[in-house]
Amino acid sequence: MKEKIKKIFEIIGEKISFSIIMIIVFIILFIFSSIIDFIFDSDFYLEKSLDGFGYNILFNEKDKYIEERDIIELMCSDKSYDVTVIFNKPTYKYIKSWQFKYKNPEYEDDKTGVASEYNYDIKAMLEVTSYDYSFAYKNAVKVTNKYIEENENASKEEIEKYFANRLEYEWKYIKKNNIKKSIYIYRMEGHNRSYGGGTVDCVTFLPYQNNNEDLENAVFGGLVEEMDRTKLPEGVDLEETLQLMGIE
Repeated sequence: MKEKIKKIFEIIGEKISFSIIMIIVFIILFIFSSIIDFIFDSDFYLEKSLDGFGYNILFNEKDKYIEERDIIELMCSDKSYDVTVIFNKPTYKYIKSWQFKYKNPEYEDDKTGVASEYNYDIKAMLEVTSYDYSFAYKNAVKVTNKYIEENENASKEEIEKYFANRLEYEWKYIKKNNIKKSIYIYRMEGHNRSYGGGTVDCVTFLPYQNNNEDLENAVFGGLVEEMDRTKLPEGVDLEETLQLMGIE
């Protein structure tokens, strides 16, 4: 009798152990599936895909924004930061998306009547957060111009050194306090995932957008637009200033 009871308990134990193992396996698969869904979630992927824009701006369009890069390098001349802060600092957050319609440019030229009067697309609202380089630059120019007014006999070298030192001072301030948030709108398009099946949303231009300038301005913390409005102090040459401060 004892042997029979013992055998029954052994069978029950085996079934319970198997059930526990299956539950654990199911939980692991569920967690793994949730992680995969999160990684390839359209909102998450949309935000991460924008990192590529920052990379292109820094390394593929460096000649286009050489003055902005020089200004930031003068700000953070400590090589533990270097200009890569432009690439590493910005963060991108998906806010919302909605459908919109726009005039089909092919409609008027279409003689067959196939083209529709309007096309429909999706807008994506994105929040870009970066250091407010524009504030630091504007303030450095303002203070340097005041220095020039008060020191009429200051040499070109003295002015450039003053400007560079002021930019460094401003960097120490914005690094701790000023963060700039901007909202930019782009089109979202579906693309096949590389591992097969399904689509994810990626950012491309809206029909009326011809360039990346608004996004580039956000990555540079408003510096692109600010440098158009606020010119360098008179006589300051950025390349000379970099050499003067020992920055290659």
